[in-house]
Amino acid sequence: MAGTLNKAIIIARVGADPKTHTFPDGGKAVRFSAATSDVWNDAQGQRQEKTVWHQVVVFNEHLAGVAESYIKKGSLVYIEGQINNRSYQQDGQTKYTSEIELRFNAALTMLDSPAASQQSERPVEQPAQARGRAARREPK
Repeated sequence: MAGTLNKAIIIARVGADPKTHTFPDGGKAVRFSAATSDVWNDAQGQRQEKTVWHQVVVFNEHLAGVAESYIKKGSLVYIEGQINNRSYQQDGQTKYTSEIELRFNAALTMLDSPAASQQSERPVEQPAQARGRAARREPK
């Protein structure tokens, strides 16, 4: 159908090291969970936080290699893919799940260095604002 778009874009922290599944035909899928958080002050001035967990599946061969080699628990990543809903059987019951799939026209970008990914408890940094030129991060 013309005029529709199925695209998910998130900047998130990886919740666990990616797991790779290899198919009999030689293809592979890399799975990991990623968390996004919203923080706000409620009517009483108390800080509130809501974390949403996303399941990510990478089918794109190049991006799967990047995920396997560089992404670890705590990595800050930019993910661009499609939302897919699927069902599966578990203990005789049909379960449903939504995933962000990275196949074609997908992106997976690390936003921190691999060494920084080891520190999974550090807060998410806000990107610098710049007009007409690239933002620079100052060394720590």
